[in-house]
Amino acid sequence: MISIRPASRLFAIGPVAARFQPKTIICQYSAAHFPKRNHREEQREARHSGAASRKPSPPANLPPLDAEHYPFNIIRSKTNNLPVYHYNSHTYRKTTIRHVIGDRIALRDLIQQRLGLRKGDVIINNRSQQVQIRGLLKEDVIQLLKEIGA
Repeated sequence: MISIRPASRLFAIGPVAARFQPKTIICQYSAAHFPKRNHREEQREARHSGAASRKPSPPANLPPLDAEHYPFNIIRSKTNNLPVYHYNSHTYRKTTIRHVIGDRIALRDLIQQRLGLRKGDVIINNRSQQVQIRGLLKEDVIQLLKEIGA
C-alpha cells in the first residue's frame, strides 16, 4: 500500500505538486471484477466475426437457370463489368443493380428466390432503373447474374 503524505505537507508545496503525489487505491474488488473491454469493442468484434452477418441461405431445391427465359437485360459498363455496387454506411448497407432494362419485377423475384431474401429486402426504383437489395451481397449478385448470362 502506498502512503500519502500529510495534508499540511501538500498545501505547503502547492496545488500543482499535489497532483504528482502517489495516491492510495481503495477498492474492495480486484481487477477481475471489472470488464476488460467496453461495449464498442464487442460490437466491432461481432460485426467483423461473421456471426451477426445478414447473409441468408438460399433454398435447397431450385430449378436450373436458363438465360433465354428472363424478360430483362442489364447493360454492362464500357469495361464489360456488371453495374452492381454496394454502399456501406453507419445507418444502412445496400447493394444496387443499375441499368436494368425490361421487367424489373422478374429480376426482383429471381434475386429473392435465388438468394433466399425476404419480400421487403429487394426494392425496385423505376425512376432510376435500379434494383436495390438490403445488405452487402455484391459478390452473390454478380455470380447470379453471370449464371443467367446477363
